[in-house]
Parts: sequence; C-alpha cells; structure tokens
Amino acid sequence: MWIHKEEDKRKFINCVAFSPNGEYIALGSFDGTVKLWRIKDGKLMQTFEAKKLVESIVFTPDSMFLVAASVLAVTIWRVQDGSIAWQWLVPTPQSCSPSALTISHDGSLLAVGFSDGSIRVWQIQELK
Repeated sequence: MWIHKEEDKRKFINCVAFSPNGEYIALGSFDGTVKLWRIKDGKLMQTFEAKKLVESIVFTPDSMFLVAASVLAVTIWRVQDGSIAWQWLVPTPQSCSPSALTISHDGSLLAVGFSDGSIRVWQIQELK
C-alpha cells in the first residue's frame, strides 16, 4: 500500500479512477491536471493537462485511454504516451460544462452529462 498527499493546496483532488487492468490510479485535480500513478510502486507515470477544474475521469475498458471531463473540455488521452487522442471544447462554458462521464462496459460509447441537465453520447471508435 502507498499513500500520496499533495502539499500544494491548489492540488485539491476532485475525482479518482482505477484502470480496469489494475495497473494505475488516476487523480483529477482542481488545478486542471490529471495525474496517472502506477499502483504497484506509487510512481507518477504521466501528468495530463486538462482545461481547468477536472470534474470526472474514467478509463476505457482496455485501460489504453483515459477520459476527463473538465470545465472547458472533454479530453481522451493515450495512457501509454500521454498524447491527446481526441478533445471536444465546450462552445459556451458559461451556460454549460461537462460534469460527469461514463463509458459503456463494452467500450463502444462515451456518455457525458452537463451542468445544464443535458447529455451527449459519442461512439468512441469514431473519436480515437
């Protein structure tokens, strides 16, 4: 077991997700970063830059991609190299922002809930 504590108060952790393969834990922060830690030794593997406060994170079922909903965007990163596979920028963040997300069990659909009560569903294969 390992414990990590951010010393910087701006690093407030807002959401957490385990990778389905059990290798990683991802932490979404108030400062707009998502940090990917390897569970077996607590090593920081990647730091992803989101657009502002990270509201929700989830891994794809194959653990190859990490998805984040932040105040200004929905972003999919490749876990292996940290590159952005897809990003959707919120057209009017003042009126609605992504607040929750999930991926279907078979990994085919990404659903994102918004602060205005709406939901968008994308076919993941079309995004990557």
